[in-house]
Amino acid sequence: KHNPTPKVDTAPPVNANPPVNVNPPVPPNLPVDAEQPVGANPPPNANADPNVNRNAHPTVNLISIDQMVENAVSAQTRKTYFDDGYLFYKYFLEHHPTWVTDFAREELRAVEMRHQHLRTRARNKIVKEHFIEIVKLAHINLVMVMENVTVDGFMLYMESLRKGKSGKRLSRSSYCNKRSALNDMYRWHSESRVGCPVHIQQEMSNKFKGFTRVVTQEANHDGDEADMDQVKEGKDPMTKELYRKLCEWFLETGSLDGVFAYYYLVLSWNLMCRSNSTSLVCWNHIYWNAPDSYQVHFTHHKTDQFGDNAKNPRHIYANPLDPLVCPVLALSLYLTTFNVRSSPNGPLFPGSSQNDRFSKILAKTLKRHEQEVAQLGFRLDDIGTHSIRKGAATYCCSQPGGPPAAAIFLRAGWSMGKVKDVYIKWDIGGDNFVGRCLSLLNLLTPEFAVTQ
Repeated sequence: KHNPTPKVDTAPPVNANPPVNVNPPVPPNLPVDAEQPVGANPPPNANADPNVNRNAHPTVNLISIDQMVENAVSAQTRKTYFDDGYLFYKYFLEHHPTWVTDFAREELRAVEMRHQHLRTRARNKIVKEHFIEIVKLAHINLVMVMENVTVDGFMLYMESLRKGKSGKRLSRSSYCNKRSALNDMYRWHSESRVGCPVHIQQEMSNKFKGFTRVVTQEANHDGDEADMDQVKEGKDPMTKELYRKLCEWFLETGSLDGVFAYYYLVLSWNLMCRSNSTSLVCWNHIYWNAPDSYQVHFTHHKTDQFGDNAKNPRHIYANPLDPLVCPVLALSLYLTTFNVRSSPNGPLFPGSSQNDRFSKILAKTLKRHEQEVAQLGFRLDDIGTHSIRKGAATYCCSQPGGPPAAAIFLRAGWSMGKVKDVYIKWDIGGDNFVGRCLSLLNLLTPEFAVTQ
């Protein structure tokens, strides 16, 4: 017989979705506002803004224009510019009153009067700090009338500068810093945050060149040893002999500062970096990749502010033949003396101004051994923290059959020119070569390849 109504299976399919309960019941003994399970979606907020995307990325702090301007140079360079700017202000106030605004004059005079009861040094420090604060807002309330500043007047200011103790002229690098500080003052006073106008830069360049040439000729004519600072540029490179002596002198003190300065010096020499960059090394920048060496990554430095070359490490090798300058032994001594590893992201040298700390220890040590330093061919003023970087690079370049110049430049973070920077890149072989030379392994002996 024909069956017009076939039988239908009412069981749901195996993978069918369960029916949706629009109003799920609240479990018994559980308040409505009880805490939701982990991963549960929060209940909708009736007062929430419907235009806000709840799945968007978390809010990040916005960088203000003032922060961009203030961080265009490093904090130490910024401090130097502000110090020079305050000297500009005092000179202009005395010799060119029309170059200073009434606002700045009255503001700083009021601060000085409020702290009249303090000693001169403390009062001047407060006045200078207030000067820095109003300079940061100079694009709103002018501190100096930069339109009135002339190149001739500024060059006369440069000519009047002398060293406090000896009365000699400043070094060429010091005069260059003053010139850069003036450009920084233009930047703070401009709403668009630009430096000196082009015509001011051109006139300044021409007269500054003539000024430095006359200063150099005076120094050559007088023949005074104290005037050599006016001829040479910056500090002298540290020799290998002075480097070893400093390691010895630091350890002889038997103090915590001596151990700190010892490893700081050894690390700076082997990294061939600026002393300030050494203070920025953190624990997560250091990796062990071989029994006889470790590598350090720089997240950024002066010529690589964005850390584009952070993937290229500096290899630091042990020197078991000369324990005094062995970087691995120096690190071990530092770690056994200081309990510094608080967190993996913490600094290797914790504390503020560790670069300044090392600089002061270095100056005191050189002063204590002044006679021995003179026997090595240096004056106390010839050596500074930058001598380490210069000395390390000079030592590598002077080795017979030593590393190629490109490997040394890449290790130091120096530019080789636009074309070379594009086509000559970092490679592990060149950096290994430089690293072994910096550990003072003898390149002319088989022990140069020593591994333990």
